[in-house]
Amino acid sequence: MRRGICPKCGQANIRCARNCSYWHGASTTGEMRVRVTPQPLSTEVSSLVDTYVCVSCGYFEQYLMSAEAIHAIAANWTYCPPQPTT
Repeated sequence: MRRGICPKCGQANIRCARNCSYWHGASTTGEMRVRVTPQPLSTEVSSLVDTYVCVSCGYFEQYLMSAEAIHAIAANWTYCPPQPTT
């Protein structure tokens, strides 16, 4: 999606909103909150989120922009191993 092509339908009809929301979490819990003002983020683990949407099929992806938040997730969330294809 970041390169402007939808991985689901193959169309080049992508829109992006940078810093439109933020992820806010602690430990193994987390929630997505819509960022409606340019207020500073909480002192807990947080990250601005870039969102990409294919306006042809509706598929979307979101990316955390904070390395600290990504490391916190890696340390606390359950690993999801690859599943064999049938």
